Amino acid sequence: MKVLKMQIRRVIFSTLVLLLIKHTHGYQYGPVIDRVILYAEQYTSFIGTHINSTLIRLALLTGVPYLNVPQYPLRDQDIPFYLYTRKNPDVPEVLYVGDSERRLLLSGFDSSLDTVLYAHGYGSTFDNSAFIFTSSLLPRKNINLIIIKWDSYSFFDLNYTGAITVFRLGTVIARFLQTLFKVGADRKKIHLIGFSDGAEAVALAGKQIYPRVARITVFDPAGGSFNFLPPTQRVSITDADYVQIIHCTVANRGLPPEVIGDVTFYMNGALIQPQCSKYTDISTIGDCSHGACGTYLNESLQENSTLLGIRCAGFLSNSPKDYDFSDKVILTYDVPTHVKGLFCVDTRSNSKSSN
Repeated sequence: MKVLKMQIRRVIFSTLVLLLIKHTHGYQYGPVIDRVILYAEQYTSFIGTHINSTLIRLALLTGVPYLNVPQYPLRDQDIPFYLYTRKNPDVPEVLYVGDSERRLLLSGFDSSLDTVLYAHGYGSTFDNSAFIFTSSLLPRKNINLIIIKWDSYSFFDLNYTGAITVFRLGTVIARFLQTLFKVGADRKKIHLIGFSDGAEAVALAGKQIYPRVARITVFDPAGGSFNFLPPTQRVSITDADYVQIIHCTVANRGLPPEVIGDVTFYMNGALIQPQCSKYTDISTIGDCSHGACGTYLNESLQENSTLLGIRCAGFLSNSPKDYDFSDKVILTYDVPTHVKGLFCVDTRSNSKSSN
């Protein structure tokens, strides 16, 4: 116990020293120290975040919410699912958990087609998500495209209340999938996509479906309290037959780099995205880098995506010996399932993705 306390004190002291340097001199010490400072932010709120994750575990285990914390019930009927198809690319059909088979059939849902379901992240909006997917994906893919509308519930922080809301959303998504199964939807034709806390939600939904759905793609799955939850309660490689993870920042905003899928992409080292290096405040850099993953999600939906991944040793690979330049793959939202392993993407020479 004494040794553990001493180690914790050393981590806290070292972090405070680094933050003091940053506060006094700004963000200007080169990539190594800069990354150390940013990565250290993950541990500055270690105690508070760990307490929140413990409260979340207890609430999930006992079914009893934590006292004195506002509760925002999220029921099946609170979350609409908007269905777009080639027949209705502009005006969606609105579906809910528990809809009748007749309602689903009248909506135009076609169980013979692939189904792509997307959950946006914290602070995003349904309208923006719908436009991105319907304008870039639907014209070239004959699919059932379903966008979840949960804007009004995505304004909580990712402490206790926010995380519990994401767990509830995951259950609603799972129940909606069960509704689709009633009209013949094939698990092996279902692709769940999520960004940030929406990524955690689709992963939590995937855990509740067996046999597993075909694939899950998550862009910078939310960190915060999820950093201290076990794989059974956050994104993990077992959530679908094929799990694709894209890391943009692991400095508290996203999950640790050790969380990998069947295929894992590290964007620009997964700490500081190029468009965010102009900032000097650590929190702003973290928020900006996390949000930048939305840009990469948009490009991954394009037919001519230029996000080139090179097989690498993983997080913070920065030496030629860390790369296998003979093994490359374009990062799309649906990388071929035979592709496995870790890939690094450098967008700094890519003007399209760094604007």
